[in-house]
Amino acid sequence: MQLNVICGVLVYILHLTKLSKGKGKTMEKKQFDFKTPDNLVIEIKGSKIEIKPYLSLSEIRGIINDFCSAYFYPTVKSIELDEWGYFDAEFSMKMAVVDLCTDIKMEGAFENLFYDPLIFDTITKNILNYDDFLDLLYGVVNNIEEQLAQKRSVGGIIDSLYEKVGIIINQLIESTKNLTPEQLENLKETGKELVDKINTSPLAQEVFKDMAKK
Repeated sequence: MQLNVICGVLVYILHLTKLSKGKGKTMEKKQFDFKTPDNLVIEIKGSKIEIKPYLSLSEIRGIINDFCSAYFYPTVKSIELDEWGYFDAEFSMKMAVVDLCTDIKMEGAFENLFYDPLIFDTITKNILNYDDFLDLLYGVVNNIEEQLAQKRSVGGIIDSLYEKVGIIINQLIESTKNLTPEQLENLKETGKELVDKINTSPLAQEVFKDMAKK
């Protein structure tokens, strides 16, 4: 009986040893030569257009940077009432895609190609990673919008605190004029407790940072 148990344990240990050897096995790396897709020639409304069917990583990064700059920090705005420059950013992005991926000269009456959505849609349908590019672009835009909204929210709270603190200080100055020494001592203790709470408050730290900038 004991011999059978010992043999069973040994078999189990050998099984675990084989499994552990299989795990974490180094994968042999190979060199692959991934070729970029060849250019296409398509016909749109009677005109033959050559298309590079992909956007490179550096091109995607450049377009996203330019889009975000034109959108969030516009130097020129076609839509004056728009706080951000969405119209110019979107139009510039489309022009960049056409310029980088087609043989269309971006001069003269090239803007006519945007009057008919079919032309731009036909071009982008032949760009293999265009949808992935849009996902990246608007993902970055959404992240920046959330970051700006958070900063504005904290800024609003800070401005409100400035106003309230000013009112409280004025009230304290008036109220302490008639306080007894014992009441003043109690007020000091309350103040110390308040300072301790402020020092551990993340929001208070934001307030102090903002005050340091002013």
